[in-house]
Amino acid sequence: VYEVNFTNTIDFATYNITITAINNYEDLSQNITDFDIITNTPFLDTYVRSDTPTSSYGTATRVMVSSVATSIRRGLIRFDLSYLPQGVRIDNAVMQLYLATYSGTPIYHSIFAVNSTWINTVTWNTQPGFYSTNWNSSYISSTGWKYFNITNLTQNWYNGTIYNNGLMVKEATEVTAGTNQYRSANAGTLIPTLSINYTDITNPEVTNINTIEETYHLKDNISLKVQVTDNIAVSSVYANISWPTGNEIINLISIGSFQYAANYTNLSYQGQ
Repeated sequence: VYEVNFTNTIDFATYNITITAINNYEDLSQNITDFDIITNTPFLDTYVRSDTPTSSYGTATRVMVSSVATSIRRGLIRFDLSYLPQGVRIDNAVMQLYLATYSGTPIYHSIFAVNSTWINTVTWNTQPGFYSTNWNSSYISSTGWKYFNITNLTQNWYNGTIYNNGLMVKEATEVTAGTNQYRSANAGTLIPTLSINYTDITNPEVTNINTIEETYHLKDNISLKVQVTDNIAVSSVYANISWPTGNEIINLISIGSFQYAANYTNLSYQGQ
């Protein structure tokens, strides 16, 4: 909200102009894959395995998860949240992984936040640590899409409460035999995706209005032009022009780059 005043020279009454900007952006959504959407190259997903502790699998088309005693395998995935606008609330965040190969043994796979940086050449010996909180688990009993609700973890990443080093996919206790294989970014299709729904909770702000003369004559044309800032977009801007005996509301039209304008002709004055 932004306010200015001027005086009509006929009756010397004070006229007040209040500018209000509104956004109605709720239930917005964005799908983020572990493909870098700018360079269209694989971002970060891989797996590590205990029986080949110095080998890396960053170019593999599968992310393997296994609890076989002779070969424990853990998946690592990191989504880039920098594409999300600032000033929003994360309402829902679901990671989707496509299981291409099922071990035949039902199992729960769980999500743990990674607590240090890593790159796609990571190995079992150089794998990052992870926090003990199990953010979500999904029951694995067949191939196909598997869904992990990581809304709270994503909100923590977004807020900076937990630094986004990505996540680890593994069985919580790693005691159930069987190897499962998810498709990775290198597979090209059916790749890991993080689907996020969010609400814009940042109010737009009117930061400037064009210079208004201190006095106007009756029937003078008043040109309004305002500058608005917001983290995403503005749905509407209007002006409430009021005087001692009444008021009028006019909508301002976007003229580009968060600027809005309108013309108003004063036809009323006190006592008329």
